[in-house]
Amino acid sequence: PAEGIGASDFPGYHVERTKDMLVASRGPVRIGRSLVPGGALDALPVECDLVTGTVKLIMADMTSNIRIWRDPYLRSFLKVIEELQPDVIVGDFNAPRRSLAFSELPKGYEHAYDSCGSGVSYTWPVPVPFLAIDQCIHGPRVDAIRYELQSTMLSDHRLQLLEFTPPQTGE
Repeated sequence: PAEGIGASDFPGYHVERTKDMLVASRGPVRIGRSLVPGGALDALPVECDLVTGTVKLIMADMTSNIRIWRDPYLRSFLKVIEELQPDVIVGDFNAPRRSLAFSELPKGYEHAYDSCGSGVSYTWPVPVPFLAIDQCIHGPRVDAIRYELQSTMLSDHRLQLLEFTPPQTGE
């Protein structure tokens, strides 16, 4: 969640906020409505217009209610990825990277940790994380350069940082 963080924390960036998430981009940002019906998984399409072209993201936030079965929502989400072909997917899925739904991603997609991460992959809870429930996935139009996790006092989840090459205009 992006509570306590705002535009003033990102001078020179375009910043858009949803109820629990925030996007900071070097170019204009547009956030759409949730792509997965049912309300348990808030999956918002985001477009960031950069000098090199538009980066398509999906920001996700799955309910932490343990009574809600995640698999149907995650399966619907994987279909959304196949249809929309976003460049980067990031969020709190409250489901492990190796969960049944995330064990096989759509063709061309990879977990950022698997492609360029190192060290411990656990993201929750801070200060001693033991579950990898936050995901960062990248698609074929971007090259992941560096992925790291950082602990922060702003959340009970570790912060995910992904450095990637943006898609070029015309891709």
